Amino acid sequence: MAALDEARALLPSAATNRLSPLLSARADALVSLERLDEAGQDVERALALVTRAGGDRYIEAVRVVRRRYWVAAGRAQDALQDFTAHPQKAGETDTAVVKRRRQAEEAALLLATGRDAAARNVATEALAALERLPERRFERDAEARLTAVRGEALLREDRVAEALPVLEKALALHTAQYDPHSPATAKVRLALTKAQGLIAPLSPAR
Repeated sequence: MAALDEARALLPSAATNRLSPLLSARADALVSLERLDEAGQDVERALALVTRAGGDRYIEAVRVVRRRYWVAAGRAQDALQDFTAHPQKAGETDTAVVKRRRQAEEAALLLATGRDAAARNVATEALAALERLPERRFERDAEARLTAVRGEALLREDRVAEALPVLEKALALHTAQYDPHSPATAKVRLALTKAQGLIAPLSPAR
């Protein structure tokens, strides 16, 4: 936040084309900090600026942040509808990378709307595709997020024994990919702790 605000202060007032990505990134940080009123203001202004500028080079990146804000604000269904209304465009640069990124977002949005089986199916299919990639290490972000969704979906479906190793893997991927104290890592850690607590009574006494 400090770095973003410092960069924003250095921008000339006329540089609105540079302001939109800064506001979008700031909104993303504000969501993580649970400062949702500010996040909503920043992301809507960012979207207005990028829409007014014309073209769609950055607009989908801003929409991703707005959808994340909507989920945090309890509007997961709105976020899923917006995702569906803006599909990936044919011929987009790095199509395969974008597809996996969108699969990770779709799985998370389905989970947020309570469609656990659908979220698990999307995550499982995407992870199977990732396993076939020769350069899988470049997809660690998508793999971490998809694995977390799959594990949490299994947990919600009361398939605890299946969820436990998936969540363990998700936590390992998250701690390797992100700050260990990040909100995403904390969420996976909580899900894993819940799974461990549920499975302990099922373990045979020694």
